[in-house]
Amino acid sequence: MTAADAGIHDLAEDASPIPAARTAEGSAVAWTSMVLAVATAFLLVFNAASLKSWADGLEPGPATVPVRGVADAWAAQMQALGLSAPRDALHAGWKRAVAVRMDGTSGD
Repeated sequence: MTAADAGIHDLAEDASPIPAARTAEGSAVAWTSMVLAVATAFLLVFNAASLKSWADGLEPGPATVPVRGVADAWAAQMQALGLSAPRDALHAGWKRAVAVRMDGTSGD
């Protein structure tokens, strides 16, 4: 690698929007894993209805019946805690938007 190539390589690393990419090798994997874990936890808590919907769509069988039971219980718990309210509000707004016709009237 020439000095010019090294300079370009340094500039590319400095311009990275991912903070972990600027640190030691392996940190980017840790940073990405953390981001995925936080996103997964967020979706499990605030989007439990979609997990339940996915589980309900599974073919009934010995392996999927427990999955459906856990998903139903989890969605019910999140509903009881009020944590599904933001998703429910967004979903209701989406359904209203879909029902509006081009002339501005409701499709109901």
